[in-house]
Amino acid sequence: MGPGAVLVALAVLGMPGCGDDDGPAASSASTTSSTDPSAPASTARNGDGEGPCGGGPQDARVRRSGDQWVLDAEIDGRPVELVLAIEDRTAEPRVLGRHDVDGDGAGEVFVELGRGAAAAVVGLVTVAGDCELAPVLGPDGFLAQLPVGASAATQRGVACRDDRLVELSGETTDGRTFRWTSRTLELVDTAFTVAETDEGTYTSPQDDEEIRRLGALDCGPVTL
Repeated sequence: MGPGAVLVALAVLGMPGCGDDDGPAASSASTTSSTDPSAPASTARNGDGEGPCGGGPQDARVRRSGDQWVLDAEIDGRPVELVLAIEDRTAEPRVLGRHDVDGDGAGEVFVELGRGAAAAVVGLVTVAGDCELAPVLGPDGFLAQLPVGASAATQRGVACRDDRLVELSGETTDGRTFRWTSRTLELVDTAFTVAETDEGTYTSPQDDEEIRRLGALDCGPVTL
């Protein structure tokens, strides 16, 4: 991937169970793990201008330039931009907000890269080098693409907690017992590394709030 290019593969929206089942919402479970992967996010860190690079990107917005989408922002009062080379011609990317994912004082920009019937794909943009915009990569070295959404059978979510980002996933076959997994990621420079993984079970109705969070975006003021 060339500098400044964000390559987005929206095939992730075709994940099994997402948008394929119109059955009733979850109604039944109990956790089998000592940790709660869907606990509320920690205090939001938006970047207040006191961190590196003036607190990170400010006033971020997406605009169309010919057949490309461009993310415009300001870093420490200086205009910067990043081309979003999105493969899906029907996508309408937009900025969702900012949250300091790694606690370094510079907020990351959350961008909706695409949307399917039951889920959106979210990417992050951070600062690197000489305070320039850079896409955040996943542990596999490719662009980090985080699905967020829920159907009757499947949930995919993201939570920011303790200067880390947690990917959440839940699946059910009966609408009562939900098997969940989580993957905690640390942002190092411009890429995520896996810090830990966990799994467990929720049961509705007693765990309905936790089940709801499995398919939500919970990163301070960032909203879909």
